[in-house]
Amino acid sequence: MADVVDPQTYARMRKIADELWPIIERMPGAWAVEIGAAGVVVMMSPVKRHEAIATRIVRQINAQLVTTHPGQDVVAQSGAEVEPPAVGRMRRPVPPPVTDGGGNPRTAQPR
Repeated sequence: MADVVDPQTYARMRKIADELWPIIERMPGAWAVEIGAAGVVVMMSPVKRHEAIATRIVRQINAQLVTTHPGQDVVAQSGAEVEPPAVGRMRRPVPPPVTDGGGNPRTAQPR
């Protein structure tokens, strides 16, 4: 199990991650910001082939869950958004909404 992270330390890392979103949205390709054991990480999102393989595995596992976990509300998922600040992790977060600078939502510009 991961060590507990100081809430102030995590808040600083989360602020940095939020500040990186506008930068990576302008970069070509599909990028993501996550918080891991090493701190804030900017990385390319998995390629389509990886996602296709993950989807097939999730379907296979979900088909088995009826038998292996009867009566339980359990589901396999490959794209979960996870953010437990106490352990200092953030995986696949939803990017902050795009605004016009005054807090008003705007449509993202095409690349």
